[in-house]
Amino acid sequence: RYPQRAKEARNKLLDRLLEFEIWDKQLVEDAKQEQVWASYNTQPMIAPLLSRRLAKQNKTQQVIQSTIDISLQLQLESLLKNHIETQSEKISAALLMVDNSDMTVKAYIGSADFLSQTRAGHVDMIQAIRSPGSTLKPFIYGMGIDQGMIHSESLLFDVPQSFDGYRPKNFSDSFHGAVSVSQALGRSLNMPAVQILNEVSAESFYAKMKNAGLSIRLPNKARPNLSLALGGGGVKLEELVGLFSSLGRGGLASNVRVNPKQAIKNFPVLSEGSAWIIQNILSQVTMRTFQSNALQLENPIAYKTGTSYGFRDAWVLASNKKFTMGIWIGQADGSFLESNSGRQSAVPLLKKVMTVLPSQWHEKVSKPFNVNQEKICWPLGTKARSQTQQDCHKSTVAYLLEDTAPPTINDPLNTGFTSGLLTIQTEKTSGKRVLPNCWEGKIETKQYAVWPKIIEAWIAKPYRRESFLPAFSDKCDIVQSNSKLEISGIHDKATLYPMAASQKMPEVQLTLKGSSGENFWFVNGVLQESSNNDLILSDLIPSHYKVTVVDNSANYAEIEFNVSL
Repeated sequence: RYPQRAKEARNKLLDRLLEFEIWDKQLVEDAKQEQVWASYNTQPMIAPLLSRRLAKQNKTQQVIQSTIDISLQLQLESLLKNHIETQSEKISAALLMVDNSDMTVKAYIGSADFLSQTRAGHVDMIQAIRSPGSTLKPFIYGMGIDQGMIHSESLLFDVPQSFDGYRPKNFSDSFHGAVSVSQALGRSLNMPAVQILNEVSAESFYAKMKNAGLSIRLPNKARPNLSLALGGGGVKLEELVGLFSSLGRGGLASNVRVNPKQAIKNFPVLSEGSAWIIQNILSQVTMRTFQSNALQLENPIAYKTGTSYGFRDAWVLASNKKFTMGIWIGQADGSFLESNSGRQSAVPLLKKVMTVLPSQWHEKVSKPFNVNQEKICWPLGTKARSQTQQDCHKSTVAYLLEDTAPPTINDPLNTGFTSGLLTIQTEKTSGKRVLPNCWEGKIETKQYAVWPKIIEAWIAKPYRRESFLPAFSDKCDIVQSNSKLEISGIHDKATLYPMAASQKMPEVQLTLKGSSGENFWFVNGVLQESSNNDLILSDLIPSHYKVTVVDNSANYAEIEFNVSL
């Protein structure tokens, strides 16, 4: 402990050895040249937050057993600390990894740097309550599959909708129209997830999560609502990891075991088939750090990102056959951050972790026998072999549970149930469309597969009703003019040039005619701030523009124009 004192004591002994002629002078002088070093016999600080937690739980035990893999723990602690040092000095991170076979913890890192005061390293973020962002979306779709509402490629509606006044929008402010379940989950689109949660009901979903070991904390006296799909409520990372383990454990979630004496408790959350379908979708999502609509070859692990409001929490949860892992990045005090998203902040760390894991840990989940592939068709959503070729506008291959292909979810603009087939009457002589109040002579009844009206403005023109349904008879002109929207202020296909003697483009004011409800304006697919019936476009640059406006009844109008210098 005191090197200088030890040196003085040693030299005193050497002088006595010389005095009593036990050693000669040369030997004593050589010995005095040797340095005296302090040797500290300290124990390494491994998993300090887990150690503190176990000590509190087992106050009378002098030796406490944990389940962590020390080699892996040290490796990941170093990796996490090095990764977080590239971030703001106040940002912390947490990582929890469990073995799916027995749900024992193999790595427990509650903060990025236990000794850092600026990063609040003493706060265990594995047990902190935070907003989960979009991390619960996989289980919304999984419940939809189990309840026979959807399959992996069911047609969903990524368009502006209102659910009793709740109007969610996507992270990018864009809408994509017709999307499949796999596309909606892979891109983490908000509107389709809310659409399915509305079908299964927020109360049922909340109860299912609670029964699966995930206790979603709601504000005082609040009831479960559709915001659960987008991070409404608070959860613990530990409970999220237990829930996500179900994707690698045949649909069974479980409690996380930090002590080998803890009993394992399994909670059924999804069927084995729907759990496999969901993890298969998530394993196709690219791990590139920028947002992409493209899918890549299968990852060795299925993962889902999440970002809470204000970028306060960045998540990634991942699971395969062997293990489940959860990563959180943010500030311990829950303050606002910039660009701290699951994709940008947490996925790069996941990629680093995956590179240091043993190859035998990269084990895929086997497809259960009750999941099969089948060709399905849009817009009806059912098996292609059960449809006529005329009704199959677009086909793809879907994974089905129990060989069941449920039809496309009912269009919210339809008041009653519809199978997606529109029955119309036409005049036998002219072939034109008629209604009961505007026809004469003989008529024929025909059926057409139509896309849900709510996404008409987003689908290709050949699929729109006006492109393939027979025109109305002259006797029914009044029907055609009803609810027809028109954009004025610029001509369709026009080209705009700067004002004379100026390089600045003038403002363009567009006005919508024929609408009496709420309108949504889009420029090149991006939702705009507008005053309902009017839209002002300013600071235009040379480019091609497509302006679309849709009202509450899914009536729409669109124009295209160019800006040139």
